[in-house]
Amino acid sequence: MNLPAAATLWASLPVPAVLVGADDRILSVNGAAEQFFNLGARALEGVPVWDRLVVDAP
Repeated sequence: MNLPAAATLWASLPVPAVLVGADDRILSVNGAAEQFFNLGARALEGVPVWDRLVVDAP
């Protein structure tokens, strides 16, 4: 798969997708994730994922 095709696929995913680095920082989000978090990619990228995503599990 070439890069433009991968970027098109990433952007067209209908569900929120978040790419997280080894240091738990958000590397990339797709459009559905921007809507889910109600924040743009620029506001999300570089931020620790656990600052934006909270899991409330027993």
